[in-house]
Amino acid sequence: MTSQELQRLGFEKAGDVDVVEGKITSTLTPFASEVKSGVYCWVLINESNKKEEVIYIGKYGMSIKKRWGEHRLHNPGSPTGHKNAEYIIQQMAETDIRMELWGKQSHSEEFSYTNIVGKEISKTFSTYSVDEEDLIAHYVEKNGKRPALNRTRGGN
Repeated sequence: MTSQELQRLGFEKAGDVDVVEGKITSTLTPFASEVKSGVYCWVLINESNKKEEVIYIGKYGMSIKKRWGEHRLHNPGSPTGHKNAEYIIQQMAETDIRMELWGKQSHSEEFSYTNIVGKEISKTFSTYSVDEEDLIAHYVEKNGKRPALNRTRGGN
């Protein structure tokens, strides 16, 4: 799956990721700060051979900016964050490889119901969890495997 394919599916670019002096940095677009829920992808792009690879598919509940910050890629107390950071830094060690973040807001709907204790409730529900599962399934169908950093059925 490529950034062009994601764009055809309605995804928007949410930012660029770089490695500076061994640390992961990012420049996010205004879209990344929009408070909505949805699905986002990390895409490695090799400029030399024009190949792209989605290495992670995840969901966000508030904004891509907030979720990206939660990955804690440099927190030594986060084994998953540390492994993901090592993978990204290793992949981007070549000067012609870069990484982009892409995202798409999920469908949400206002829903009113009477809860279990008889109280009338109005809530907004989002399809972001099933959207994440569906995009991972789509990726697996096309590639025969999960993205490199998706280790479990629903994500990381």
